[in-house]
Amino acid sequence: MKTQPVHITVPRIAAVKFVLKLLILQLFLKFIFGIYNYGLLEDAFHPVFSRLPGLLFWAVVTELLVICVINFPFLIFFSCITPTAKTVGVRFIVMWVMILVNVGNAGITLFDIFYFHFQRQRANADLLYVINRPWDQSFGEHPWLSIIGLLLILALVIALWRFSVSYLSFTRRGKQLPVFAFGTGFVIFLFVLFRADLLLPTASLRNLNTSGTSIVQNSLQSFLFSVYRSKEAQLPPLFPPKGNTTPYAIRSVPFAPEGMKGKNVVLFIMESIPAEFFMEGAPHKVSMPFLDSLVKRSRYFSHAYSFGHNSNKGITSILAGLPTLTEIPLYHSAFAGLPKSGIGDVLADHGYGSAFFIGDHYDDFGFAKCCNWLGIRHYFSRESIHGYKTLPSNSMGLQDEFVLRFMHTVMDTLKQPFLSVNYNTSTHYPNDIPEAFSKSQPKSNFTPEMRSMAYYSECLRKFFEEAKTKNWYKNTVFIFCSDHWMYPDVKHLNNDVVESFHIPVFIFDPSDPVQLNISYPVSQLDVSSTILGIAGVGSPVINYGESLFLPQEMRRPYVVCKENNILYEVIDSARVLGYNAQTGRPEFFYDFVYDPEMKINKVKDSSSTSIYIQWIRDFLETAVNHYRGNFE
Repeated sequence: MKTQPVHITVPRIAAVKFVLKLLILQLFLKFIFGIYNYGLLEDAFHPVFSRLPGLLFWAVVTELLVICVINFPFLIFFSCITPTAKTVGVRFIVMWVMILVNVGNAGITLFDIFYFHFQRQRANADLLYVINRPWDQSFGEHPWLSIIGLLLILALVIALWRFSVSYLSFTRRGKQLPVFAFGTGFVIFLFVLFRADLLLPTASLRNLNTSGTSIVQNSLQSFLFSVYRSKEAQLPPLFPPKGNTTPYAIRSVPFAPEGMKGKNVVLFIMESIPAEFFMEGAPHKVSMPFLDSLVKRSRYFSHAYSFGHNSNKGITSILAGLPTLTEIPLYHSAFAGLPKSGIGDVLADHGYGSAFFIGDHYDDFGFAKCCNWLGIRHYFSRESIHGYKTLPSNSMGLQDEFVLRFMHTVMDTLKQPFLSVNYNTSTHYPNDIPEAFSKSQPKSNFTPEMRSMAYYSECLRKFFEEAKTKNWYKNTVFIFCSDHWMYPDVKHLNNDVVESFHIPVFIFDPSDPVQLNISYPVSQLDVSSTILGIAGVGSPVINYGESLFLPQEMRRPYVVCKENNILYEVIDSARVLGYNAQTGRPEFFYDFVYDPEMKINKVKDSSSTSIYIQWIRDFLETAVNHYRGNFE
């Protein structure tokens, strides 16, 4: 009698193949992420032979965990629902839900490849407060990039559909239990092996530095965890102080020279401007005749730094003098009620009016909320300008020249003294300025970023030409401060831990056009205290900065910056220390004066690093307790 061959289906192998295909896809996207952002994450790979195994290990483990967790409910469903004529439709719907969930996982990783260099960390809850006009900010502003993105998403859908169909073909053969057992067992294995803290996006910090963690993180995990924790006390942990501590004082009386007190203040918050645009001899020094001439009649702070990398954090630093410890803007967070000295309210108590001008849509980035939170009395956006729909605009709003022109008409009606704030938009990525102006630029302005800065300078020239004819001009102090650093050439990304916070800050007083180059470190956190000093505020206010007019010997010798939610920096006149707030340990320590390329990491020199570690811990202890309400 002839024996029939036995055909054994092995659905466990199908499940393994399904998981492996998803894993290979995610690792490929992660590889592209690392390559595209290599200039920002270079220190994660050196020395390559000791770092690479850890990067590969955590990249695989992180992706495996996320893939198994998001597909686990579908494994259960397809293992328990027997394929019948009645369940065909249900199985079809669930299959497409599974496909879309996996497309979401891959899609947000794809998005992060290009977005990472704007915010220096993986996707988090801040996206919910930045992307508030999805259609306008995608197809309206970047049509070709959006079409390419859609095609890539379509390719992901097709690939995942093929993966799913291949996998589900085995579950139709009545061998569901092994598939269910495999999925359940694998997820349990991961949790037993790595403990529940593997659910944290920062689990890899056990073995990797901050840059390495940014590479191996899963974007979906990072985003969902951030959204889940965005309303909770997601603050840096505090570590026991070592040695003598010096409290980081945040209550002080603002200071300004007597000759400036009682004057109007016009503050220009310059969008995405690096200090290099102003530095003579720098590779990206912009040809901008007006601003160059203005700096020569101003107090220019050549070592000024931003606190962070985002506009919706920069506005809080500049106008409130408060650091943002949360991933989402402070004024959106559960900590918005922390004790503060709202600049608009304090100024009103001293007889000052206040107004804010921006060419962007009303409340983009939550700026209208921020201004109201700080007590600024008047808020003007593009909708405030008559005929704004017919005026030339850029991706972020109206071109600067039209907003500055409108600003004049309003300022003429304001009762003096006043604070007037302009937040420009034309220098924001993608730097789309009037084509005629762009074509007229000299070859020295060779990047879009440089040309948009030159355009902004020309807009300011026209503003000041008209301002000189106004009765308030001679009695006004003009302050310029960038909201954050941005690449002078976005096509060439690089990570300089000092320059990536280096911004222009200068003060012009028409009644005292003195040229001063001030070289000690200052922060954008100092701006609001400076304004309140000019207003003659004589009682203590809550502010993490110090007046820019305060003599050097009375100032802190350092400033604090925030790279991301893990890494903080402390910078003085010669050195920079990077401090991992999650582990409580420094990651780098460079002497950028004698080692400008920062090739020699002296982080193990505990005798030198101890004071810098103490400075950053003093700052964080004060800020965390302030956020928690433990504040006097």
